[in-house]
Amino acid sequence: MQNELLSNEEPITDEKALFNNSREELDSTWTVGLTHIDFSVLMNNSKLFSISFELEFISASVHTFPVYFNFHMTNGNEVKLQDLVSINARANLASFLIEQRKDRIVDWKKQLSGEYQPGDSLWVGEVFAECNRSADIENFFIGKKELVFYKVQCFPKIGQPYETDLDVKISFKELDRYLHSEGRRLLGLKD
Repeated sequence: MQNELLSNEEPITDEKALFNNSREELDSTWTVGLTHIDFSVLMNNSKLFSISFELEFISASVHTFPVYFNFHMTNGNEVKLQDLVSINARANLASFLIEQRKDRIVDWKKQLSGEYQPGDSLWVGEVFAECNRSADIENFFIGKKELVFYKVQCFPKIGQPYETDLDVKISFKELDRYLHSEGRRLLGLKD
């Protein structure tokens, strides 16, 4: 059997595997301008593998954005929040993220107070309020000692100067109150 597997020139892959379902489509207008992909390994141990890809593409101008993936090392499946956090704790965690981001938005708007164009102040507040309505709790990546809940950009291209960092880092120790026993095990915490 080993000889049969090693001499097979056709790769054997699971059709349901994440990367088999995320290939670029050649006719997509989004991928036409893809100019660069870089990656960073964020976590790599016997239980978890977390990686980020920095994508750069060109349309009318250059845009970059990260894409994150977290995997179970034992089975290769993508790690979802439900693999770490108890169902009962999700609402509390979501509220915590929204409050953390709300505080950052208030501080950022104070820093911007003299930078607004006439009429932009109200618009900036509305965009941030709408953006922070959802905690985007499923948008996270696993670092060496923390989970980072990231927020995709709030503003359209024209408003990018008003953007601020709304990613919330929570150390494994702080996150412990939200985790179930399997989540603690995966993150290497004592139960």
